[in-house]
Amino acid sequence: HLSATIGLIFLLGTIFLGKIQIDKEKHIPECVRRIILAVESHQIFHYSWQEIYNLSTYSKEYTCRKFRSVMNCTITEYINQAKVNYAADLLANTFLSTNQILDKINISSETYFLSLFKKQFHCTPFQYRKNRMNPV
Repeated sequence: HLSATIGLIFLLGTIFLGKIQIDKEKHIPECVRRIILAVESHQIFHYSWQEIYNLSTYSKEYTCRKFRSVMNCTITEYINQAKVNYAADLLANTFLSTNQILDKINISSETYFLSLFKKQFHCTPFQYRKNRMNPV
């Protein structure tokens, strides 16, 4: 958990310094913005739920409610979608094994990952890689 804590401190410092920018055209509450930034950095994939809620200065209930009202999905759905998108990018651009990818996105169940992946991409990770492989 030390690495997650260090990552959280780094992420918060980055947010406060304004190095990561979210579209300023949209009015996104700060508690939602911080979660989005953490998801974009992929660091959140290894955070506990408490660490995720600590990104907000508000209660868990308020943060979840606000996130859903702004993003039209739950925090869990948003994070899972980001995990699957990142996995798809890794499948298309690396030779990492499925287990290595699962480690990077912090999903321990290959069955669960397959169901998320198929729901989003309508194919298996193997089929996706076969059709899009473009390693660097």
